[in-house]
Amino acid sequence: MNTLEYISLNESDTIDGYQFYQNSLAAANWGEEFVWSGDEQLPEELLQFSIEVASQSFYAEQLGMLGAIRLTERCQDVGMRMHLASAIMDEARHTKVFFDYLKSKKSTPQPPATHWNEINGEMGSGKSHLYGFYAHTMLENQALVSFELLQNIFFPFDLGSVYKKVKNDEARHVKMGIEFIQKLSLETPKPRETLVQIHGEVMENCGISDEACRYYAKYSELSDAQIKEKFVHRQSSMLKAVTGLP
Repeated sequence: MNTLEYISLNESDTIDGYQFYQNSLAAANWGEEFVWSGDEQLPEELLQFSIEVASQSFYAEQLGMLGAIRLTERCQDVGMRMHLASAIMDEARHTKVFFDYLKSKKSTPQPPATHWNEINGEMGSGKSHLYGFYAHTMLENQALVSFELLQNIFFPFDLGSVYKKVKNDEARHVKMGIEFIQKLSLETPKPRETLVQIHGEVMENCGISDEACRYYAKYSELSDAQIKEKFVHRQSSMLKAVTGLP
């Protein structure tokens, strides 16, 4: 059974996404399998929230895999291609684990949020390789903050354990992405100015929305303003890391 339901791909894409998913999944291994607690009792409201966020994470991880595939097609750096290959395997594993979680709750993925199509278009927009890599890494960074929040919201339930595992992979992707952006930007005239401009564009087009922060705040100990600040601070820290700006 084909468990992967893709959001629409750009017409310019030449990749067979599902075949990449199958091949990557065969090679991916966390070293252990989740043993789903079929008898865990989540409060009804939290159960519904878990289905909603696991569904959107299911699509987000597919998008992360597609982004890594696109970047691999354009990347000439051997070391970075190896990192991207491992990231593709990670995202395939993440996609499946969120699907399996939904299945354990006798649910299927809810429809993708409209912003995934917008972000998909942004990542495949035909802009520079540096722009694409920055956008991809910033979205991984954004996912990292989201997964930290969700890990805390769902602790000690199954989904909290899932987000803890996935978060560790995303942190590695962000670290490697920052290192390669630093290297790639050296090939660009006025690298700092270019990166600051790219950062502003990506934040405007793909940054976390106030609506999403309010959504998380319903279940978090943090207010929506505190959650928004966490996202903004993490993305500002990434910009400082790649530019060396204070």
